[in-house]
Amino acid sequence: MKTEYKYMTMRLINDSGKTTVWDIINRRSGIVLGGIGWYSPWREYVFFTTPNIAFNTTCLSDIQDFIKQLMDERKEKLCLKQSE
Repeated sequence: MKTEYKYMTMRLINDSGKTTVWDIINRRSGIVLGGIGWYSPWREYVFFTTPNIAFNTTCLSDIQDFIKQLMDERKEKLCLKQSE
């Protein structure tokens, strides 16, 4: 799974076995820009932003790419579980 992007790094901070929680870290400053975690009401991973942080289209695209990877990985795990 890709966790290094041009401006940010995704760092795993919690793995429950079913879902994961990630910090999004600015590569230059080391500041936490937000996080990605499972949002049960929507049954998908979502991005939670730190207040007063600005993102350009490249950053938003990278966040979207990472969430897509997480959702694809989750779907793959569920398919494997169902086939057992």
